[in-house]
Amino acid sequence: MHIDFTEIFLAVLSLISVAITTLVVPILRERLGADRYERAASLAAIAVAATEQMLNVPGAEKKEAVVAFLRAHGINLGEDDLDALIESAVYYLKNQKREDG
Repeated sequence: MHIDFTEIFLAVLSLISVAITTLVVPILRERLGADRYERAASLAAIAVAATEQMLNVPGAEKKEAVVAFLRAHGINLGEDDLDALIESAVYYLKNQKREDG
């Protein structure tokens, strides 16, 4: 008997993304201030979309490219905060594709 864990993995990954978006983003917004958070979130969304469009590389390399872009534009957050920002942008991008398509 062969069990395919792909669907389970994708569901868990989706739940983690939702948790990050709903729990961590408000904390980031409070810590950074609304204006700085909105700028960081906007740049993260741009970087994630551009990376998805232009790079055909594994996810870890895409993340490195996004982090480099954010740092080059003055977004100097800790690793956990950057992860939350990037995951939020990825979550938004994937949900936007579902709604559009």
